[in-house]
Amino acid sequence: VGISLSSVPAPAVAEEEADGTQTASVGPAVEKPQRVSSAEPLRGARAPEAAEPMLPSVKVKRAGVWRVPGMLTDPAMGKRCGAWRTTKELLEHEDPIASKSGAWTDASKGTVELWRNEHSSAVLLQSTTGAGTRLDVHVMRAAHAFDHQHRLLLHRANRCLQDFKGKPHTQRGDEKYARHLLELRGHRVCIQPLLFTDPEREPDKPRLALPPPPPIWTLPTSIWGPRRSTNDSKDYYDTDETYRKMFALDWRRASDGGRLARHIMRYDDDELDQMSVTNQTSEVQEVANALWEHCKMFYAMFDYYAAMSGTSEDIYSLKSNDMRALSEDCSLVSELSAYCKQTHLDQMFVQVNAFADPANPYNNKRTLNRSKLMELLVRVAIAKHVMPGNMQDVSDAVSYLVGTDIEPHLPHYAVQDSNQFRSQCCYLEPIDAALRKHEQSLRAIFHRYGLGDGAIGDALRSKDLLDYPEWLLFLGDIDIFDSQFTQRDGAMIFTWSRMRVVDEVRSRTRLIQLTFEDFLEAIMRCVTKKALPTDDELAVASDAAGGQTIDAGSFLIDLRADTNSYQDFLTVHEQEQGSPPREPLPTLIHKFMQFVHASLAKHDRKSSAKSEKPSPRKGING
Repeated sequence: VGISLSSVPAPAVAEEEADGTQTASVGPAVEKPQRVSSAEPLRGARAPEAAEPMLPSVKVKRAGVWRVPGMLTDPAMGKRCGAWRTTKELLEHEDPIASKSGAWTDASKGTVELWRNEHSSAVLLQSTTGAGTRLDVHVMRAAHAFDHQHRLLLHRANRCLQDFKGKPHTQRGDEKYARHLLELRGHRVCIQPLLFTDPEREPDKPRLALPPPPPIWTLPTSIWGPRRSTNDSKDYYDTDETYRKMFALDWRRASDGGRLARHIMRYDDDELDQMSVTNQTSEVQEVANALWEHCKMFYAMFDYYAAMSGTSEDIYSLKSNDMRALSEDCSLVSELSAYCKQTHLDQMFVQVNAFADPANPYNNKRTLNRSKLMELLVRVAIAKHVMPGNMQDVSDAVSYLVGTDIEPHLPHYAVQDSNQFRSQCCYLEPIDAALRKHEQSLRAIFHRYGLGDGAIGDALRSKDLLDYPEWLLFLGDIDIFDSQFTQRDGAMIFTWSRMRVVDEVRSRTRLIQLTFEDFLEAIMRCVTKKALPTDDELAVASDAAGGQTIDAGSFLIDLRADTNSYQDFLTVHEQEQGSPPREPLPTLIHKFMQFVHASLAKHDRKSSAKSEKPSPRKGING
């Protein structure tokens, strides 16, 4: 650095006498730390040839009066001498050669004047650099640390001197003061060398600000964010509280009027006081608890069999054929039974519908909604297990029917968990990033088909939602149906992508239609179900085309022209719903969107060729 920090005196800790002087020199950065003693000579003075260190003992010239402590050995005189009356005398004694050269004159004079009063403040090392001088940060830090420690040591020595001033001399006091003075004289400036210096660096050039860290990904800020505000759960998942509300409302509707309660009490084992209101309430509640234990399975089963046909526009209730399929899968009826044959089941189906709530505008006498299915299952449990005498308690019969006769025999699709699919295939940062890349196209598709002209009833028509007929129209336009992806699969995907609705009557619009976020989940289910070419297959196809890039859309359209080759492709790439994908989901999303764009472009060209008028549905490709 080349800056001299000099003329920094050590403390004078005696009245009219002082001991020690302090100098510091800061030079260029060196390999080892630079240490400067507070007792070293100033720049330009020669070092003493021989000098004994100060003895730890303290002597005074006159008893009762504190003077400059320390006994020094004079090499020239060869004898021990007492304390020196001035700093100049002390310095001349320590280095007679420097004394003769006159190097100490200015420093010693300034030191004597400065420390004549023991209450004077120490001169800061930082103040000796000179006006306008700028030092590196690491040098200034070292000087600041030295000044701070120097003031502390000086205060301790002066405090010790003040405590013993005017008091009788003691050996303990001498040693204490000598110890403070030794610490003060041994204080050094230590400047750590820089590990790396750039001589061409501009010290005043401001550093470039680091870019802010990327924001932490959260579900509310993702493309799925608005979904929480559009469903009854007020969440991104179907919550237990939502299921509780659904079940309570459906059970209340099933047991309204007392018809189901009377049927339960007619066959229950409690023959005493059967018409008691308290007894009826207790037994009916036990039956409700038996169904509640399998609540999630019940609603998943209802969705599966309601959407089983896939061709009907009504996939929100069970038809007679759907109920027959449930009966066959779970062996609910037996021709050997005296009370639960298929004819009995058909009669119960009609009987439940006959007493349905006439105030319900969506009450269909030929279908079962959720509350009707609850009542029907209770009647089947009584006919299958209580009436033959196998069981005496209706709640036990209901629990056995649902937990033993039905649940273990359901197809695995009938008990799928939509929450699990959402957590594993939807609500992830890579999925959000992939969908964001295609968000504009996805919204254009959603608004293209969500025109409201396919809704069931004018009152439910909405341009902001997508109903099942509109969903089927979209799937048909992209020509997705084949032996692996059937119309039933399309119906299941639509059903599973909806969030749970508590009231299937008053919230009918949300029950039968998809929001944009529901539509995104349906797209993700299509991505995991649809057979798509791998990267290796696309590379081979591109090489066969003479180096022309072939994407997934062109690949599938060209391959479908050859029925046998396409069927072989489907056999190899068969993908079960819920099975692990062959490629990362973001890659599959990109390929599926290539397929959608290519298929819609092909469909629009065909529509334009068939009609002189432009298609009423504006294409997303222009």
